[in-house]
Amino acid sequence: MASAGLDGRRATELSGRGVNSPMKAIELKMPDKVYRKLAGLAAHNRQAVDKFALRKLEEIVQAVEDFAQLEHRARRGSLRKFKAAMAKVPKGPPVPGDELAR
Repeated sequence: MASAGLDGRRATELSGRGVNSPMKAIELKMPDKVYRKLAGLAAHNRQAVDKFALRKLEEIVQAVEDFAQLEHRARRGSLRKFKAAMAKVPKGPPVPGDELAR
């Protein structure tokens, strides 16, 4: 198993946050095959493995938060209101450029 660890100082440098930003250090164990893929992707992006992994983790966290927000907004929705709004859309062909791809 490969092991990737970040010390607090290095993690601060990687995230682009200032020295006063609170950071946590973690040690992550992963199969060698996964680490090699991660290292390859990082090299392709000309980044250190730990910096690349941190950036990707931040992206995943943001995606999960965005999805949770969409779920919250969907729960507030109303099928009745949706149908009422759609009933206001004029019948006829779509405006040029709004056609569905076939």
